[in-house]
Order: sequence, then C-alpha cells, then structure tokens
Amino acid sequence: MAYSSLDISFEEEEEEDQKSNKILNDPIHGHINIPAYARRFIDTPQFQRLRNLKQLGTTYYVFTGATHNRFEHSIGVSHLAGKLMEKFDHTQKELNIDKREIKMVRLAGLCHDIGHGPFSHAFESWIHRVRQKKGDNREWKHEEMSEKMLEYLIHDNGLSDEYPEEDIKYIKDLINGRRGGRKKGWMFDIVSNSRNSIDVDKFDYLARDAYFIGKRTPFEFSRVMSLMRVIDDEICFKSKEAFHLYELFHTRYSMFKQVYSHRVGKAVELMIADAFFLADEVMDISGRLETAEDFCTLDDTLLNQIEYSTDPVLLPARSIVTNIRRRKLYKYVDEVSIPEHLWSSIKFTEEDVVNYGGEGLERDELVLDNYSLNYAMKDKNPMDNVRFYSADSLHESFQMPKESVSRMIPNNFMEKNLRLYCKNKDK
Repeated sequence: MAYSSLDISFEEEEEEDQKSNKILNDPIHGHINIPAYARRFIDTPQFQRLRNLKQLGTTYYVFTGATHNRFEHSIGVSHLAGKLMEKFDHTQKELNIDKREIKMVRLAGLCHDIGHGPFSHAFESWIHRVRQKKGDNREWKHEEMSEKMLEYLIHDNGLSDEYPEEDIKYIKDLINGRRGGRKKGWMFDIVSNSRNSIDVDKFDYLARDAYFIGKRTPFEFSRVMSLMRVIDDEICFKSKEAFHLYELFHTRYSMFKQVYSHRVGKAVELMIADAFFLADEVMDISGRLETAEDFCTLDDTLLNQIEYSTDPVLLPARSIVTNIRRRKLYKYVDEVSIPEHLWSSIKFTEEDVVNYGGEGLERDELVLDNYSLNYAMKDKNPMDNVRFYSADSLHESFQMPKESVSRMIPNNFMEKNLRLYCKNKDK
C-alpha cells in the first residue's frame, strides 16, 4: 500500500507521541491514558487555570466533599470522548474513522470548559447584572469564551503550526455541537449534543459530582456507551436502554433539585455576586471579559484577593466575604413553585414583596431568585429526539414513544420556582 507524505508524517508523530503518553489514575474512570498531544494542551497556563475553578462552585459550601475542579472533569470528558470514538472505530469499520478525527474529538472534550469564570453561575449572574447597569445588553456565555480561550491557548503556547485555523474551527464546532453541513455529523454530538443532550460531558459530570458529594445514582454511562451505534449519521441507542436513558435525565433533574440549586449554595452564590459587583470599580473584573488573555486572570482565587485586600474602597465587598466565612449568609425566606399557566404572565419583584406587607424591609435588602429545573431541553422531552435500534436490525433506527417505555414517565418536563432571600438576617 502506498502512503502519502502526510500519512508518513502522522505515523511518525503518533509513534513519538506514544513514547510520551502518561497514565493518570482517576477516581471515576480508573487509569486514563493521556496522549502526548493532549498533554501539550494540559501543560499550559490556560488549562492549568481550571485547577482553581471548583466544578460545583458554591455548592462546595454545602457539600464539603465537592472539592473537585473543572480540571479533572475536562480530562474525564476527553477520555470518554476518545473511548467512544475508539468504540465506534472498532465496531463499525464502515464509518472510516481516522486518527485525526479521534484526536480532534478528544481535544474538544478537553477544552470544552476552559471558558468558565469564577464560581461559574455566580459569575454569570454577576456579569448580567453589571452589564445591565452599564446599559450593555450583550449576553455572556462561557461557551463563547471557551472558543476564545482555545485560540489563545494554541497561539500562546507555540501550537499554531500543529493546529492551523481550519483545525481550530473544527475543534470549536465539536465543542459547541455545530455540524455545519459536514459529513460525519454524528461526531458533533459526542461532546455537546444539541439534538437530545445525551453526551459525554453529561456522563462525566453526573458521575463525578455524585461521587464527590457521596450520592449514588442509578445511571450507568459505561453500559449506555457500550451499546451506542451510528445509524444514518446519528448516534442511536439499543431499544432496551430506553428506560435507562430516562434515568439519565431524571438523575440530572435530581442533582439540580437537591444539589446544584441547593438554597444555601444559592445564598452564597448571591453574596459572591454582590461582592464582585462592589469590587468591580477597583479590580476591573468586568474589564477582563473581552480578551482571553485578561480572562485568564479570573478564577476562584478572586474571592481571596478581595478578602486579603487592604484597599478601603473594597471594605463593603470584603465585609460580604467575611460574612461568608462566618456563615452569616443571606437568609432564605420562602419558595413557591409557579403554576405552568402563570409562567409567561407572572411579574413579581422585590418591590412587590415590600408593598404586600414587608414592613420594615427595604427593597435592596431582598433578592428574588427565579430558577427553572428541567430534563435539559426546557419544557421538551429530550427523548423525543432520540433514535433506537433493535438487536434484530442494526442498520435501521426508530423512535420510541414514552408510553411504550413506561406509563410512569412524567408528562411535564420543566418546573419554575421563585425563592426569596433577605440580606439582613435580623429581619
């Protein structure tokens, strides 16, 4: 067989890379092989920054075992993405998967979260608030910053020759699930699946988060992965796994209900957002959102910078951090679940609370927190977008109505809730 010079170059590179591979012992996946090309991304300031970003943000203030960071989660997602690609390559030779495609998908998994800010959700809600004050209506998304950070990582660490602009765009699209009319569109559902939200990112974070908070979950991602097939350019699942996939979405809902949206964790999140807001004038946090280079200076240690500062202008922000340390948190008052028929019409504000009997309260002492819980696709059933195959026909796919899976599956797939907090614990 004749090889092109590109083929020879790639084989030589792969042989050299194998000599530099490292093994990482992960509590979720066991021994993970880290290819040399992945290490060239991992061993950079941009990726190492993830060590200073708690995976669960302020949830750590409630679940003390939740000490894991986005660093290990990103490595786990990369591992699962590579394993799934290798599984397809082994079981479906007709897909003609090449080593470059496996490499690109693994790197997409590795870099999918590098655009997260300090304390994640606290940071994003703060950005929305500070931009509103400045009359800036732009929405900030960590996915967009991940794309900027990817470019910065590659260019800043001498990897541009190895990854030209075409490759960078390819990895970006794999991170955000943008098929863009390409062949092998199924690959763009591995890291971030916009069709039905079943992806390796979810597999890793649900397993990892549950492990570190000491919670058992019924969903087994390894079993599901072993029974995936690509049919008609779409990742499909064995029909007997349908109920198990509903367990995936119910597990996600339960984690959001009991863990990610915990009322105490949310109180800390609101306080951190307030501290960032008060510190912005001195620390120019909002001014570090435009470029990846400036964004790299933002991680969870931002809270420590406020705490240890002696600048008198930062005293109000510092006081909030001190209250967090002393567990003097914003007081949770009450919570209601909003009926579905009122979702679009209800307009309730902190001023309304004061007007409806909040004697002695000031509007600025109250915080209303609107939050939604769902099966990952707002009020839709994600399983409506999942296709299955049977053992009798490995090349044909079909959908399964939820009634054919179980009569106990819910009819509603989203709930909206309203919480009230008071900043003054004495009132």
